[in-house]
Amino acid sequence: MRRRTLLLAGGLAVVLAGAGVVGWRAIPYVPPAAAAPRSASVVRETAYVERWWRHANPTYGSLGGTDCVDFTSQALHARGWPMTADWGTSTVLGRRSWTPTWVSSTALMRWLATRPDLASALDDGHRDQVAVGDVAQFDWDASGDRDHTAVVTRVQHEGGRVVVEVAEHSPAGLHDSVDTLIADHGGRGVIHYWHLRV
Repeated sequence: MRRRTLLLAGGLAVVLAGAGVVGWRAIPYVPPAAAAPRSASVVRETAYVERWWRHANPTYGSLGGTDCVDFTSQALHARGWPMTADWGTSTVLGRRSWTPTWVSSTALMRWLATRPDLASALDDGHRDQVAVGDVAQFDWDASGDRDHTAVVTRVQHEGGRVVVEVAEHSPAGLHDSVDTLIADHGGRGVIHYWHLRV
């Protein structure tokens, strides 16, 4: 008698033979495609945001206020992006300084727009191309500038839609849904992404 296995939700399978049920068996969990192995640079970046999403890393000094872009820049540095004269932070004579591109959402946007070797711009209509480690930028009032910056931590396909989650500072959050964040800011906001090449 030929046996068939019917997969069920919740990690179970039923074994059928003819018209009757022969038995049940557990099936191993197989992670979704989104959880496929990541490059070493993305692993470093995501490990950084998971370590520091709740607190400031004293190595980079303190801005004493809003630090969402500073946190994102630190994650990109952990990813392997080298600091440059255009993007970075340094301490001279005991005083910390940051380039505008390191700490300003709009300055980072403008700089990345000149660096196709580092990243390519995606609008929200291209969520299916967003990957873990990419940069998310929010324009809360749809004015054209960028008001908030975060790091993409999860991209999941659920029922025909793509759900993107981010890690952020100011306020601190890990795996926050971009849709929820926009709704929490009045629903008028626009989300943009930078898909990273390196």
